[in-house]
Amino acid sequence: MAKAPDAGAEFVVDFPTLWIVPDWIEAHCPIPDGFRVGEDLELYPWQLWCTVNHYRVEADGSRRAAGAGVPLPP
Repeated sequence: MAKAPDAGAEFVVDFPTLWIVPDWIEAHCPIPDGFRVGEDLELYPWQLWCTVNHYRVEADGSRRAAGAGVPLPP
């Protein structure tokens, strides 16, 4: 299960977000190659922060494109 980053104040998640997305990534995306092939993926704190920031939810339940301030279509 994805955890909130513990990398200090740099990666604070103080906004509503779709936590199911990083949970899904870590549960369904094994490491594809290298010495850890097949092991469960665990997002680095900066990857987790970028993901939850991208899936940020506004107070009215809508999503916005990360950094653009443009509402996404329903």
